[in-house]
Amino acid sequence: MITIYKYKIIPNLEIKLPKYAKILTLQVQNGDPFVWVLLETDQIRSEKYKFYTIGTGHDAEITLEKEYLGTFQLLDGLVFHVFYEIL
Repeated sequence: MITIYKYKIIPNLEIKLPKYAKILTLQVQNGDPFVWVLLETDQIRSEKYKFYTIGTGHDAEITLEKEYLGTFQLLDGLVFHVFYEIL
């Protein structure tokens, strides 16, 4: 079955997703950041994704050669930028 799942973004999040999963968007819902992923639940093979959350003004060297996913802002005004890679 092809469906959309969501995962709460936390610093250095690692999740295993079915092969060929497609990351759709990064957004804040009820004050928490989430990533939505289109995936096939019957896919046997999987890949590990690692997400990096970097605050504005912080060292971002770790994001070199990573894919940019998006930016989100929390209610307290802090702004974060999320990158990811397939391990």
